[in-house]
Amino acid sequence: MSCTNNLCLDQLLEPDAQDELIVLNNNGSAAAFETGITSIPLGAQSVDVIFTTEKLSSVYTFNEISVVNTTDNSPLMIQPTITGYSIIGFNVSLSGITDSANYKLRWEVEVTEV
Repeated sequence: MSCTNNLCLDQLLEPDAQDELIVLNNNGSAAAFETGITSIPLGAQSVDVIFTTEKLSSVYTFNEISVVNTTDNSPLMIQPTITGYSIIGFNVSLSGITDSANYKLRWEVEVTEV
């Protein structure tokens, strides 16, 4: 195992394996794991999220992605669809147009391949 800046990479080799397998142990590193809540403005049909730290790779899993509104009495049920992603962030299209500025995108990404 080798560690740099609180990021550890393990290398697992199987007998007769032709390729090396890298398993990421993120240790909470912002370059491998990030979670956030992004405000969605009134009248939005999409939202861009920019990471606080550039990711190690654009191969990441969304452990959570949802639209929430705990303020309005009758909020719309809006579903997010990921429409683009890179090492600096991602874009989400919304299933409806927000009718207030009280909607938030809750998300969590984890790099799964380097």
